[in-house]
Amino acid sequence: MLKVTVITAAYRLDGLQQILLDLAMQEYKEFSHIIVNDGQSNIREFMKERKLESNESFIDLPYRTGGFGGFARNIGIMAATKATHICFLDDDNRWKSDHLKIMVEEAEAHPEANLIAVDAEIRGKVNQNYRHIRKCVFAPQNIDLGQVLYKKELFWKYGFFYPRPEHQITYDWEILERMKNEPMQIIHKATFVFNHRRR
Repeated sequence: MLKVTVITAAYRLDGLQQILLDLAMQEYKEFSHIIVNDGQSNIREFMKERKLESNESFIDLPYRTGGFGGFARNIGIMAATKATHICFLDDDNRWKSDHLKIMVEEAEAHPEANLIAVDAEIRGKVNQNYRHIRKCVFAPQNIDLGQVLYKKELFWKYGFFYPRPEHQITYDWEILERMKNEPMQIIHKATFVFNHRRR
C-alpha cells in the first residue's frame, strides 16, 4: 500500500490557507501532510490557533531559510519517515479534487514506475481569465515539482534540493533532470494548477 506524504514549504499565509482547503477536498484521503513554516510569524500564529488534523505535522523553523522553499522542502522530505511516496504542494499552486486519486491509482497500477506525473492548467494572476493546458514533458519550463508523485527513495538516490542565488528558481529543474530517466507514467489530465504571476 502506498504511504503518501504531501510536503508544503509554507511562506504565505493566504497560500497555506488555500492549500489546506484543497487538501480537505481531495477525493483520496489516505495521505499525511507535513507543513514546514519557513520562519513566518503570521503562519506560526495561525498554526498555534488551529488544531492540527490527525494526518498533519507542523515543523516551525525559527528563521527564514529562503532558497525558494528548497531548504524547507528538504526538511520535509527528511521528516517523512513513513512515506513511500512524496509530492509537493506549494502556496502558488492548486490541486483539483481528483489530483491525488488519479496519481495514486496510476502508481498502484504501475508499481514499476518511480514517477507519476500529470498535465498542468496554467492560470493567469494578472489576467484571471487566462487559461491554457500545458502537457507534461520532462523539460525546463514544461514541468513543475507539484505535478509529480515521487517514490521517496529517489531523493536518496539523486540527492536533495540545492537552492543557490545563481540558479534561483531553476534549482528544482536540476533535481527533476537527474530523475528524468527513471521509469515514469504521465497522465494527460490537468489536475495540477499553476498560477502564473506574469500572465
